[in-house]
Amino acid sequence: MYSVLSRYQDINNPEYFKCCCCVHVKKGALVIAIISIGLAAFFHLFIPKENFILSLINLITIVVIVAGSWVIYADREEKAWAYIPYLIVQTFVIICYLVLIFTLLVWGITEPLWVKNMLTPKVRFTCDRNQQVFEGRDCNQQEVLHRDRTQQEVLANGQIRADCFIAMAIFIIVEAVAIWFWSIVFRAYRYTREVLRGPSLGENCQ
Repeated sequence: MYSVLSRYQDINNPEYFKCCCCVHVKKGALVIAIISIGLAAFFHLFIPKENFILSLINLITIVVIVAGSWVIYADREEKAWAYIPYLIVQTFVIICYLVLIFTLLVWGITEPLWVKNMLTPKVRFTCDRNQQVFEGRDCNQQEVLHRDRTQQEVLANGQIRADCFIAMAIFIIVEAVAIWFWSIVFRAYRYTREVLRGPSLGENCQ
């Protein structure tokens, strides 16, 4: 497998157009497109549209599906320019992951109060109505437990920091995979443009 970290990307090197398990990058790009479309369709169907952020994620999934479809078209018709939408979208996704990783790092170090308040669930105890169990005993049997609290701290000290660092580690792995996917599609673009002489932007696309 050709190293994407190589300083000089030599298209005359046969390894340049190979990816995992010696698979050609053109076929690899096709597999990546199918995987991207499948994941995007899954998230689009099952992510609720309850607020602006979730609605934005659903919009991004539609864009990914369209960009992945262009990669399939580029593979079948040998049109180099059809790889470009996916490369642009993937670049945007990589930047978003990078911002998210940096944000999680800052949150993990500083533990902002508003993040604690956001992640702390609102808990309301009533001893008169629901007979909730507290510390293993019926709430009605508690003589001292006549409390009506609107918020209870359920996150142990440092748990938010640990969660942020765990999430950051996961997104670092996702970021590495996203960059790897981008490199495979980019090399498929170069193969189609420079080896197969498929048209790119600014050239005759017919």
